[in-house]
Amino acid sequence: YLLLGRAVERQRDTAVRLSLGASRARIVRMLLAEGATLALLAWIAAYVIAWWTSQALLRIIEPRPGVLANAKPDWTLAAYGLTMALVATLVFSLAPALRSWRVPVSPLLKAGELGITGGRSRWTTALVVVQFAFSVVLVTAAGLAYRSITTLTSVDLGFNPDRILLVTVRLGDEAGAEGFARLERVRERLAAIPGVDAASYARRIPGATLLASSRIRRDEQHATTGFIRHVGPDYLRVLGLHVIAGRELTANERRGGTRVAMINQQLAADLFGNEPPIGYQLAISDREQVEIVGVVTDALFDGPNRDSHPRYVFLAEQQMPGLPPADPHFYIRHRGTLEALTPLVTRAIGEVDAGMPVVFMSTMTARLALVFELEGQIVSLLAGFAFISLVIAAFGHYAVAMFNMRRRTREFGVRMALGASSGRIQAAVVRESIVHATAGIVIGLAMSAAMAIGFRSILFGVTPVDPITYVAVVALLAVTSIVASYVPALRASRVNVVDALRQE
Repeated sequence: YLLLGRAVERQRDTAVRLSLGASRARIVRMLLAEGATLALLAWIAAYVIAWWTSQALLRIIEPRPGVLANAKPDWTLAAYGLTMALVATLVFSLAPALRSWRVPVSPLLKAGELGITGGRSRWTTALVVVQFAFSVVLVTAAGLAYRSITTLTSVDLGFNPDRILLVTVRLGDEAGAEGFARLERVRERLAAIPGVDAASYARRIPGATLLASSRIRRDEQHATTGFIRHVGPDYLRVLGLHVIAGRELTANERRGGTRVAMINQQLAADLFGNEPPIGYQLAISDREQVEIVGVVTDALFDGPNRDSHPRYVFLAEQQMPGLPPADPHFYIRHRGTLEALTPLVTRAIGEVDAGMPVVFMSTMTARLALVFELEGQIVSLLAGFAFISLVIAAFGHYAVAMFNMRRRTREFGVRMALGASSGRIQAAVVRESIVHATAGIVIGLAMSAAMAIGFRSILFGVTPVDPITYVAVVALLAVTSIVASYVPALRASRVNVVDALRQE
């Protein structure tokens, strides 16, 4: 758009060059060289942004420090991007180059400062519509993602995450029974630290990825899916929760005995309705049979979840067959400061087993803040891409409006000679631009709705056709269209009537 608009603006300059002996082929080569220079500068800027973005994302998603330290943007992909940028820019430089090839020298030299070109361009109008449509898609996607993650991070967890310390240790390849016994000894020692109210352990901590669900079946008629979590004694006490029926899992659960479990209220309601579930057997993934001994209050035990009513089964960790987890996580509810507590925790673990290193330590609050940090970064990137797309659409819209204004200079001169006011000329140019933008906005909204419906599973708290988001997008794109067309409209209203009427 800008190259085409610039070619129209420079028609007189091109005519002067041709009259002084420059060949048409040289003019075309000059325009193609300008396009290639723009493509190269754009590629350099894009590569810098890509490098910065990739490094920022790696610091967030890296599973362990040092694993991805040497990861960098791939030069093969960078070269591919440069090639595509050059090809695209050269292709889009052909239109203004060919227009310069056909520039009539004599009329333009006689035209004074105004270079007039007649007719209309349907292709430029179609490109404006397409560009606005894709801008609508990106802006809508960013808006839906932002509203979704904002709703998700503000949801009530159902438990108080304050004053909970998470400590991950490396248990190693200890034999099954002895490994579980070591876990219990460490838990008891941690619970005995002054200022500690309760301690427990689990295989997972909030914010862990890949939340795979399992099939949970009461009988052939009552089955659903939910999350299976292996926890130690006092797990609910650490979270500040309690059982509403039956009992909590305790240290008395032993391997070889009856496998017991607690379930949350949502799962109890889905499988048992108003019937008391205590004492019933559940089949987990059609392999394990466990007896329900307690029903716990509902909470988001894995942190903010897109399922606002998740179903949970809690199994006693010490009853699990096979080996204990290699990196178990201890939950510690405390009263004092972290500065005073952390050395006591490290010392207590060393007293039980000097060969059990601490590999991770964090508060529950800090851990929950990381749950959607990657998603937040992706939303920020999406918003950045949407902003860039909006800026490009605005510049393209401006260029096309300016191009069309230059085409219609004689028309505007005639209308002003017949009594049209400057305000009416401005309104006509802006109105035409808004019509083009409206077509793009409508198409973009339809594409956005179809895309959002296809990805409704990753949205939380908003519908695929969220009215607030869509109204904001329409308002933003409408304002963008008006601002982009204002300068061409202003220039159209200031056309010199005499000069315009003198053009052939």
